[in-house]
Amino acid sequence: MTNKKTLKLTPVLERNGVSLVDGATVVYGTAESVITGTIDEITNGNGASLPEHGFFAASPENFEGFPDEGAVEVSDSFSGSALIFDNARITPTVNLQCGERGYILAMTGNSYITDATIVTGYGIDVTHLDGNAIVRGGRHRELRANENGYVENSSTDCVYVTDRARLINVPDVTASIFGSDAEVNFARVSKGTKNAATKLMAISQLSWNLSDTQPFIRRAHTPPRELTTMLETPQDMWDTLPYTWGNYSYIYNVALALQEAPEPDEATLCLASTLHKKQKEHCKCMFYYGLYLLADPLALHYFSRLEGNKPDASHPLSSVGYRTLEDSMSHRIIELKEAFGTRELYPQDVFLENLTIPYQEISRTERFRCVLKDLQKFKKAREPESNELMWYLNYLQVAHNITPDQFLDYGSPDRSILEMTARTRGII
Repeated sequence: MTNKKTLKLTPVLERNGVSLVDGATVVYGTAESVITGTIDEITNGNGASLPEHGFFAASPENFEGFPDEGAVEVSDSFSGSALIFDNARITPTVNLQCGERGYILAMTGNSYITDATIVTGYGIDVTHLDGNAIVRGGRHRELRANENGYVENSSTDCVYVTDRARLINVPDVTASIFGSDAEVNFARVSKGTKNAATKLMAISQLSWNLSDTQPFIRRAHTPPRELTTMLETPQDMWDTLPYTWGNYSYIYNVALALQEAPEPDEATLCLASTLHKKQKEHCKCMFYYGLYLLADPLALHYFSRLEGNKPDASHPLSSVGYRTLEDSMSHRIIELKEAFGTRELYPQDVFLENLTIPYQEISRTERFRCVLKDLQKFKKAREPESNELMWYLNYLQVAHNITPDQFLDYGSPDRSILEMTARTRGII
């Protein structure tokens, strides 16, 4: 058959009882081979041969759906190799496009991949799948998925998907982190349609993980350092508010997307899809995350309602519908982006004006300073800003009617309140 090459199942050779590919015993490999060994071994003709490209696995059980005869046809462009260990599984519908030899896919745990193409950019970029991560379809460069991360029919470039986050039918996702219970789902969006949701995912370079807003929460998996330097997290936003307004901020990039195209009704861009399940099909709370981080009263009310909290009937926003709230917040985001750009407004001033708690009085208390030091030690930060803690104290007051005094207690954070709010927001 033309435009195809054949991978054949063979054992991975050993030297002195040790596999030439550490951890691998079998390989579906190409006929092209490379000679491996020390310089002396190769010079003396004692080098060992390995397939130049293929799927190297810990056992035959790592191969799912491969033919019984031990040979499978793949695309003629197939190049590069994969490592599949533990209980991970790969199907013959996975295509590797490295352009040269090298390992570009590493799978461990119970991870699974099918119908997908793994590519590289400059040099060798490795896609890592771990835990119970599942990847179905799509084209991926340096995707990292673990825990219960799920990616289906999406195209990713330097993206990290962890916890219970899901990406479904997203045409282009660039340099982003998705965690907690986030879901981006474009299954109902017409292909090729220009809209603010597809634009935002293509340019975001942001962390979409609600647990970033929960102080004293240490996630089991920290995204790789090379990825976190490329994008902004809520902590970055809070820390830089008094000084600069970065090019990749939540407000700035959302405003760019909204100014270029309309929001699609059919898309889901949700930070807590299980918690927001009543609105999930149309939830676009990711658009308003920047306002939420600025303690904007509309955004705090909006998120609180999504979490299932019913506002008091006397609240001025209690009878305002979601669509009206979203329209107002979209206008506010664009307005802030323009005002910050001309320095008509400064982010720190907007943040402090939005706070409903007496922040100046609180910041002078010894209890606040003690808790701030605890947060510093927890994060191992050198010069922590107080904005993160101040935001959380304001959130407690607005969403749960818990005063700063109740949380600060005797100079240590109230752990029961931390756990309650994490559960309330679907973080744990």
